[in-house]
Amino acid sequence: MKRILVCFLAIGVFFSLISPLSAEMKVGAICEVAKKRQNFERVLGIKCEIVSSSILLNKEKRDSYDILIGKTILTEEEYDGLRQYISDGGVCIFHSRFGFPVYQQFDDGTKKYQASWMKELVGAASSRGSRWTKKIKVLEENPITEGLVSIGEKVIEFDKLSTINHVRLYKVGEEVIISADVILFKKEPDGVLPDCPYVVMKRNNKGACIWVTGHPSMKNDYQKKILKNLYREETVKWLKGEQQGNGGLI
Repeated sequence: MKRILVCFLAIGVFFSLISPLSAEMKVGAICEVAKKRQNFERVLGIKCEIVSSSILLNKEKRDSYDILIGKTILTEEEYDGLRQYISDGGVCIFHSRFGFPVYQQFDDGTKKYQASWMKELVGAASSRGSRWTKKIKVLEENPITEGLVSIGEKVIEFDKLSTINHVRLYKVGEEVIISADVILFKKEPDGVLPDCPYVVMKRNNKGACIWVTGHPSMKNDYQKKILKNLYREETVKWLKGEQQGNGGLI
């Protein structure tokens, strides 16, 4: 009996370590990201389901998700639903390429510049497409950056170059949590633009929107740690203002 009890305890500890997201948390991805979902589940232990963007038109369905992984191209009605979802207490996370400034052609022949939506949601939009980085800097202590560096050790250097969106900030209430030194041209590594957003956040009423501008590599331990931190219940509560974080400069 003692051996059986020890086995059950060991199994319980194991699953608690590989399940960073609470079983009660619900994550929906508004995009075709089957490969990304596999990486989330296999590497990060984060379960998410792919949902249609039309879910944004149904308040009851969209509000059933604690986190929605967003995409840039939406109809006007879907965008209004996403904006209301965030305002009502939802958390939306954009990853890398979803911030590209593209035009959408509507049925009536009109076009909409998607960056204007990114400006309102997260206060930032991609301005030059993909660039590269090898160095990021943690600007705040909060649940998103927990465990990345020790106090006073702000800078993290990657072993290899990592792709990142070159981002423009609009100064409309957004907050940069992690910045990066962006290499403008791969063949000229000395041409660096410092302090570009790597993780940027904007709160709106009861909820928040986050954009991770770097293209995450599942082989980079720091990038994996950032993603794991983002999809924790503790982080969601902090973003909604339900839990106090340090929120101060290191």
